[in-house]
Amino acid sequence: MHQDPAGEGSVAPECSNVTAELFEMARKRPEATALIADRHFSYAALAELVAQAGARLDDLGVRPGDRVAIAAGSTPEHVATWYAVQGLGAISVELNFLLADAEWERILTNCAPTVVAAESRFLSRLRALAPDTHVASIAIPRSDVDLNSWSPKPVQGTDPSVIAYTSGTTGLPKGVVHTHEAIAAQLSLLQREVGYDSSWVVYESTPLFSLPGFLPQVATTLHVGATTLLADKFDPVAFAKASQRYPISYTVLSSPMVPRLLAEAETGRLDLTHLRVLSCGGAPLHPEVAAEFLRVAGVPLTQGYAMTEMIGAFVMDLGGDAPWGASGRIYPRGKNVLSILDDDDRPAAQGQIGEIAVHAHFVTKRYWPDIHLELAAGHWFRTGDIGRIDENGFVYLLDRKKDVIIRGGFNIYSAEIERVLVADPRVEEATVIGVPDARVGEVPVGYVVLAENVPDEVIGELLADVTEILGRLKRPEALHAVKFDALPRNALGKVQKAELRVKASEMENHRLDPAGAHAD
Repeated sequence: MHQDPAGEGSVAPECSNVTAELFEMARKRPEATALIADRHFSYAALAELVAQAGARLDDLGVRPGDRVAIAAGSTPEHVATWYAVQGLGAISVELNFLLADAEWERILTNCAPTVVAAESRFLSRLRALAPDTHVASIAIPRSDVDLNSWSPKPVQGTDPSVIAYTSGTTGLPKGVVHTHEAIAAQLSLLQREVGYDSSWVVYESTPLFSLPGFLPQVATTLHVGATTLLADKFDPVAFAKASQRYPISYTVLSSPMVPRLLAEAETGRLDLTHLRVLSCGGAPLHPEVAAEFLRVAGVPLTQGYAMTEMIGAFVMDLGGDAPWGASGRIYPRGKNVLSILDDDDRPAAQGQIGEIAVHAHFVTKRYWPDIHLELAAGHWFRTGDIGRIDENGFVYLLDRKKDVIIRGGFNIYSAEIERVLVADPRVEEATVIGVPDARVGEVPVGYVVLAENVPDEVIGELLADVTEILGRLKRPEALHAVKFDALPRNALGKVQKAELRVKASEMENHRLDPAGAHAD
């Protein structure tokens, strides 16, 4: 018997295949809408698309345990191919199409896929990078196959299901292996705690190559028989138009998009009457913006904390009652999921700052191909994130351990400065990094995206206000006013601080660009 990653008992070695569940849903609710893209796909139509993709991959020699890499946007063919790979007992490897060739080449060399299924725009690029691998168009030609002539293979719970590559913020990307039972546990947990049901319409604009894009949105939606509306990216105007046509229940967007969404609400073009949950992340959210969204939508914005290695658990502010700066509470509730460890691997006192650690029960067991996680005492996986947990169980993320700014021997956490900046109504988004200083070692430098119609000249006033609140030790050495697109971001909209530090070191006087405002 194998223990359930959600810590709720045990499961037999054989595990339900998510593709078999999708086929069963197609039999129960064949005419229900599964996907909305350029046209509507019923569950029966999606299942046939999966069967056609599975038959084609089988023709190409894909067998249980083989890796299949996928390079595609948010399309029905992408969804069908992912489920086809699972149905064959093979392992899905999503390729982030925003990465450079060298990063793709490292990933392909590491996972050694039998087949790469790609959209036409990526075919020549991939064939050059992987000349010895079969690179096939993701388009499906097998119209002679349907869900009655192709069936998913049985899988064991401990068999690998997906390899999800980390963003590489702490070094080269690592291939995180998640098993079929871990995927099943995550889908059940999300259904139970977030409240997904078959009436939901989920607006899916997070790239499908990311684990947060596929699991919480597409896979959980299809798991409960609901509808996924596929979008290439989150655009407030497009979302508003879709909200008038469909009863949208849930979406995920980056925090800086929330004010733009509220601007659409002011025009009367946005219909949020069916919204159940809206999750946002990538940057601290202005408390006044959160309050305004609650007033307009009638539901709170939710934020959270997650990482590629963690599955079968999550941190989220589902009740909308998290204090300013907190990421939310820990799920599943009542489980020994997260801890704060000191430098000696001992649990920190309640409320004390330390490194966030996840119990081994709720993280991957290895990186691909066979590198086991290094665990601290008591079977804890150190995340590299600094934080604390308060007396009410709310988790606060303060910084990456490697990003802590050490000024004259004192630790400064960027999140504390960022929260003060974002709390100012003139600031839409704030990012703080540490840059080298010959006198004190490191100093904080901030980059702010100002609210609409706020002039760059307020930078000096902002710096003075932050100094008054935090004191001179935590005062940023400089503040820059920058445009949203001037900051390096990953696919989820989160600012990449490592890249920003490189840019800062290349610019005289820490200037991000010649137009950036600077206050000393």
